[in-house]
Amino acid sequence: MSNKQSRNNKQSRNNKQSGNINQSQPINQSQLINNPGTPRPESPPRKVPVPAKKGPNTWMIVGVVAVVAIFVGLFVVRSSGSSSILSEAKQFADLGQGLHTQTIDDELPIPYNSNPPTSGYHVGSMISPWGIQKEPVSDKVSTHNIEHGGVIIFYKQSLDADSLAKLDALARDLQRRNQCLLMTSRPDDQIDHPIVVTAWTYMLPLDSVDTTKITQFFEELVGKGPEKFCTPLS
Repeated sequence: MSNKQSRNNKQSRNNKQSGNINQSQPINQSQLINNPGTPRPESPPRKVPVPAKKGPNTWMIVGVVAVVAIFVGLFVVRSSGSSSILSEAKQFADLGQGLHTQTIDDELPIPYNSNPPTSGYHVGSMISPWGIQKEPVSDKVSTHNIEHGGVIIFYKQSLDADSLAKLDALARDLQRRNQCLLMTSRPDDQIDHPIVVTAWTYMLPLDSVDTTKITQFFEELVGKGPEKFCTPLS
């Protein structure tokens, strides 16, 4: 063996004994373990998966929208029906409330401005029973009924039997919803139409039984007289 080779072998043994590692050589895992002072390379941060946000239930949204649409539709239909019937009805000036005579025979200080009356003087101590009255009711009494917020269905005494039966059934049905309904006949020479429905300051003349219009008129105006004895439906 040459002297040069002998020197190289000796240097290699010395390096092993001293634990030195040639920095020009790549670092492997075993070298890191054997040399605790050597810093470990940092591993990249782990990505934590973020759970996807749950959106609102589609069917629930559809259901809510449908319910709202139904209520809006009912409100619109009801409002349009009410405004329509009032536009068809006649409205008269309010002659005043609390205007009383002592008896039916007393003269009116101010004559009525509609036929049948829709406001004005009446006997303060008298009011007609609600419901269907077969005999005519004096204007000085029935006016007190509408002042309390009632609705009155007047009909000609000569009204045919079929129409009278329809009115009778309708009146009973409406009174089940609100007791403040009066139905009474009127002499033919004291009424200009076969049927006239009245409330305070309002009149709906009809040439035949129209259950829809009478019902709308009743729903809109019952309980809305100047004296709050009757309860409104709306």
